Amino acid sequence: MLLLFVSLFCFDGLLAQPQIKMIIGENLQNGEIHEAKLYVIKGETEGNLLITQKYPSGFIVNEQNSAGALFSFSEQELRLQWLNLPDRDTIFLEYAIFIPDNLSGPKKISSQLTYMEDEVRKTQVTKDIDIEVLEPINASEKGSQSIQEIKESPEIEKPLNSKVEFKIQLGAFSNEIPKEQLAIQFGIPANDIIYFKHKGLHKYAFGRFKTKYEAQQYMKKNAAMTDKTFVVAFLNNKRIEMDEVIENTIESEE
Repeated sequence: MLLLFVSLFCFDGLLAQPQIKMIIGENLQNGEIHEAKLYVIKGETEGNLLITQKYPSGFIVNEQNSAGALFSFSEQELRLQWLNLPDRDTIFLEYAIFIPDNLSGPKKISSQLTYMEDEVRKTQVTKDIDIEVLEPINASEKGSQSIQEIKESPEIEKPLNSKVEFKIQLGAFSNEIPKEQLAIQFGIPANDIIYFKHKGLHKYAFGRFKTKYEAQQYMKKNAAMTDKTFVVAFLNNKRIEMDEVIENTIESEE
């Protein structure tokens, strides 16, 4: 389990000046999505406030709860801007950070805060956030818990065929989209998402399950997948219909 640390960005001067506090994992697994929390203590600041953060190359930041701020992420820079600050002392924000599986080692997140004080624009640069990006966990260990739960289920199906596998279809689109977008939406590793074209649409699926039941159990445990995904079958890495699964099983047994 990753240890969390709190980085408090304090500025010289009176408490009337704004401060920000960020909570993020100190050790972050690559190929996964991580939650970041930001607390803004606005002090006596009113009106316009801009927070910018510079992220390492390859990181992707996605909006979750921006508390009324204008949210943008481009060229590795996150911008959170309020034209009028909310009428409360502390503002809470959340966003998701995806780290590609080809990154590892020590990384830094730099931040600065821009605000108005006595009609004068001021910019404060904060202390860098130091994080460590870790190599992937052994895949067999990663999935051991869910596999064990499935083994203990009295309703488990036997695999229909060693060549057939089941996946969870995440969506079908008229144009290709980044896998990272779906990874953030469903809280899953982007490197476990596959792209395929089927019936003229660009489709994306997740996982490698031996049975339809196993895939359905995974979907039940992921709230983001409820009513948005369904199970599909693949034979030799090719999408097939469910009735073809039955036909293939009969042919295998003959």
